Formats: sequence, C-alpha cells, structure tokens
Amino acid sequence: MSAYVLLERIKVQTANAIAGVTYGYPAITHFLGFTHALSRKLKINYPMGFTGCAIISHQHTLKTHVRYGDSNFIQSKCPPSTLMGKGSDANKTPPIIEEGKMDLTVSLLLECEVELSSQDEQQAQLKSLLQALIPTLRLAGGNIVDVGGIYLLGEHPQLIPFLKQKLLPAYFLIDQSESVLTHTDSDASSPNQTFDTWLAHFGLHYQVKEPTQMAASKQSQSVTWVLQDKPSTWLVPLALGYKGITPVLAAGSVANSRDVESPFVFTEMVYGVGAWVGIHKLQEVSAMIWRYHHHNEWYLAQQQGQQVDFDLDEEDIEPQ
Repeated sequence: MSAYVLLERIKVQTANAIAGVTYGYPAITHFLGFTHALSRKLKINYPMGFTGCAIISHQHTLKTHVRYGDSNFIQSKCPPSTLMGKGSDANKTPPIIEEGKMDLTVSLLLECEVELSSQDEQQAQLKSLLQALIPTLRLAGGNIVDVGGIYLLGEHPQLIPFLKQKLLPAYFLIDQSESVLTHTDSDASSPNQTFDTWLAHFGLHYQVKEPTQMAASKQSQSVTWVLQDKPSTWLVPLALGYKGITPVLAAGSVANSRDVESPFVFTEMVYGVGAWVGIHKLQEVSAMIWRYHHHNEWYLAQQQGQQVDFDLDEEDIEPQ
C-alpha cells in the first residue's frame, strides 16, 4: 500500500531554467535530486525516505527581457563569495555569469518507502522535521522561500479527489518520449532521423511557399515563408538523465574531479519529450511519479506505465 507526502505550492526563487540544450523549466533530475537530498537528511532522525516524486506546476516566470524582438535571459554580476573582502580581487569588477534563472511555484508529491504511521505523535514529528529541513535545501539551484502546506497521504478512494481539490489549477508532467519513436521515419539513409524528429516537436520550422504561376511570371523577388505544423503542439523537451560515454575510471585518476574517493565516468545528457496535463485529468497517482532507473551506462528518470492513456485533449493541455 503506497503512501505519499504532498508538499503544496513550494515557492522557489532564481531556480535554474536551462537544462542542457533545453530551457524553460528545470530538469527532472533537479526535482529527483531534491527528493533524494531530503530523504537522506530525513533518515538521520526518522526511519523513512522517498523513492520518487510527481511534479505539479502552478506558475513560473522566466527572468528574461525582450530587445529588438529577441528574448534574452537577464544576466547578473555576482562576485564569488570566497573573494568578498579578501585582497585586491574582491574590488575588481565581477564577471557576468551567463545563466538562465526563473521563479516558480510547484507542488511535489513524494512517494514514501514505507507506509506512514497512523499515530498522531509520529505524524506530527514527521511534519515538524520536514518543515525544518525543506528551507535548508535548494530546489533546482533556487531558494525555497515558502511552502503552502505539508500533507501525509495514504492510498484511499478519496486520494485523487483530494489532490484535485488542493492543487487546482495546475498541470502535472508526464513522459511522452514514445511519441518521438512513433513519428520517426524508418529511413535508414537518415542516421539523425530521431534527433530531427525530437527537434520537430517543439522547434519552429519555416518553409518557402511555392509561388503561383502568375506570381512567377511577374518575376517577383519576394517570397512567402510558412510555418510548418508540428507533430504535436503540446509536447515539450525534457532532460531525463545521463548516459555514460566512457568506461568506469578509477577513483582519483581524473584530474580536477570533485570527488577523488569515488570512481569517475564521463557522461552526456539524455533528452526526451513530455506533456503538461491538467490535474483534473488525473486518473492514477502512481503513473505520474518520476523515479530513477539505472542499468549499465544509463541513468534515467522514468515513470511507471509511461504509455498510460490520459485521454489528452487540446483544451486539457497547457499551451506552450
């Protein structure tokens, strides 16, 4: 029997908005990293941890500005804290840190390793520990400034109605990476077909409209560019995890690595696609939980039953 902890409406400031070659929302690994860090700290004083989380978005604001029609991330000049007040370097003009930041309000439904205790004292202790630990952590590199509420939940017929009541209006994230394979052409002469199809889901592609015979006879120099239709207008890019690209190297064998006591592997980021679905369409709680899965060189964030039919309609999808 599953148990969950709902962290309602977490307000985060200056979170990372860039994940690899994608931007607009933190990577799945950011939220699972927060879940893992909270689980490790909680286990010090309470015999329970978390195995995954569901991501429910309420609001987000990218820190950008528009100039000459182009949207750019707002950059900051922050001196390193290690140099403040130390020598002549502290008085130099700080460099511009090229990064993308955003503010967001998100709810996380954490999946528990074990069933929750029914005793009021233990439940109060768990809530007290979570309230003390959460502000000490960072979520996607951002500062947690407020948590709307903490709820301890178990499997119950009223669980889904309760979540809808508490979280509306909101959207939860599901994995739709299978759609890339569905739309991929089997043409063996295009080795980059899968990557091109992935880009086609959210990239803007224009094509020259063929001039009519009358326009061509006038030898007009102007042409018309037409925006091509996407395979699906509601899919968004996701950074799902990592894949090792080298054998496991001995601890300390790679110069300048952060941890000289652990084996080292060079990796590349793995991408997929996802969809933000209205919380009122929720049918199965376990299907929206993201968990880590690792096998050989693959280290991915995945969902159980990724091909679950959520009966997606255009009016139920958050516009992008």
